[in-house]
Amino acid sequence: LFLAMRKNAPAAPISPARLSLKPLWKIMKVPYTWMLIFSSTVVFYFHSIGQMVFGKKFLQDSAGLSAGAAEATIFFQTLVCMFALLSGGILTRLTKNKRKPLIIFAPSLTLATTVMLLCAIRFHLHPLFYVAGMILFAAASGFAVVYPMAVQEFNSRDSITLAAGFNNNCNYLGIAIFSPLAGMLLDHFKVAGSSIYPQEAYLWLYGFALIPATAAVIVACFIPETGGHFVHKNYQKQSARN
Repeated sequence: LFLAMRKNAPAAPISPARLSLKPLWKIMKVPYTWMLIFSSTVVFYFHSIGQMVFGKKFLQDSAGLSAGAAEATIFFQTLVCMFALLSGGILTRLTKNKRKPLIIFAPSLTLATTVMLLCAIRFHLHPLFYVAGMILFAAASGFAVVYPMAVQEFNSRDSITLAAGFNNNCNYLGIAIFSPLAGMLLDHFKVAGSSIYPQEAYLWLYGFALIPATAAVIVACFIPETGGHFVHKNYQKQSARN
């Protein structure tokens, strides 16, 4: 496919610019940047800790899955996340570049999945509920691809790459900070001489998770629609009036 495709047009000349932190400071001064970062970090974190941190152990401890079945669930998480990443961009095009539907849907799906997993743990539901929860977290994370798009559109055209990179950097920073805290909470309930965490540990974990998940939905509702347009100048004018 690469050989069959036409050659790319030559890139436009790059305008001279100094190495400066001012563009980053401008990005950080936009409140919608932080609202998008918070909501996307919550969505990305819930999926990532399930896929990369303790998801396999959670499925074995709580759902009673074998090691192979738990690994297969993690594999399907990856596939679903890939599909959601690809379809997320297509959905925004089909909705005439509307960002807000997915901006609200991703944390809402995360919140609903958290509630479902809490019910599955509390009432000892079928293992399929646990598997579905992990996969739904992956879908929500994939649809969150719209967040970097929106972060770019709330900032200047000259800093779109920096804005998207700053959003993604904060997402991974959230994982680095809060994953050890989740581990500390689980270890608090660990029984001496046992490698299996009790159900109470996961109940407390996902119970606490309801707080950021709910906050992410509320924050997402107050993020305005960009419609695929750069609204940086309009936002500056609105801020000046206020």
